[in-house]
Amino acid sequence: MTSDPQAPSPPAGAACLRLRTKTMYTPVSRPAPDPQRHWRTAAYWCQRTMRPTGPDDEPADPKACVPPRACYEGEGAG
Repeated sequence: MTSDPQAPSPPAGAACLRLRTKTMYTPVSRPAPDPQRHWRTAAYWCQRTMRPTGPDDEPADPKACVPPRACYEGEGAG
């Protein structure tokens, strides 16, 4: 995956859009948690691999799934 040099930089600490955790899927009656927040007890997985590691076999978590990781996808990624 190559990045567009013209694309705006993501906010500092913004995790990849493909990062998932069960805390993202909550009942509508509750406010949805911030997907960028790091939950200590949460289990994370990559939506691309459906595993706890990304396509590069590195861990899938909010601190690791950030630029300049090659598989990172930010806002506006296609």
